[in-house]
Amino acid sequence: MTSRADGSDVELAYQPPGGAGLSDAAWSPDGRWIAFTRHWWSKRGRGPFVSDVYVVRRSGNHLSRLTRTPRRWEVELDWSSENRLVFRSQHGTWLKKRSELFTMRPDGLGLHQLTHNTVRDSEPNWAPGGRRLVFVHRNKEIWLIGLWGKGATMVAQGRDPTWAPDGSRIAYVGVDGLIHTIKPAGAGDVVVGSPVTEGFISQLDWRPR
Repeated sequence: MTSRADGSDVELAYQPPGGAGLSDAAWSPDGRWIAFTRHWWSKRGRGPFVSDVYVVRRSGNHLSRLTRTPRRWEVELDWSSENRLVFRSQHGTWLKKRSELFTMRPDGLGLHQLTHNTVRDSEPNWAPGGRRLVFVHRNKEIWLIGLWGKGATMVAQGRDPTWAPDGSRIAYVGVDGLIHTIKPAGAGDVVVGSPVTEGFISQLDWRPR
């Protein structure tokens, strides 16, 4: 579904058939397309849980399936300002400890494996300009990596990273459970806000006013 920020003009962009579910919607830079993952249990509920990446026009037309991976689970989409998708892919369910990051064009071509590890890489987020990404390594380390997988460096300990609109800082949730911001080079770490009294902080986002 799409709508205006005030909840008006609600429109159906895509409704999956059967018992399939949808998640991880990401807008294209021009606002005309939406990427998302469609997930289901394969083999009529007896096989592994799988998902694939799709794109659809905001109007609901021109649905296109970008990946066909019957034994993999693909989630956590982000669409760069330079018109490239990134997502996390792994075998089986989210309980698995190993997953890798991939990028591709929104027409499904140019698939490129970004990370090559034996651990879990997740939560990718494009930097402004689309030339590098921030992501979470081993569920607790925040790393930067170049567009084609070069120059990976660790920035901080934490999770849920997101870029400032001007690319000057990264916000994240530290191992102390507090929101931090830090420069991409790993310097100037600052705690912002106060500890929450109930629950925990997750899914940070940083957007211009």
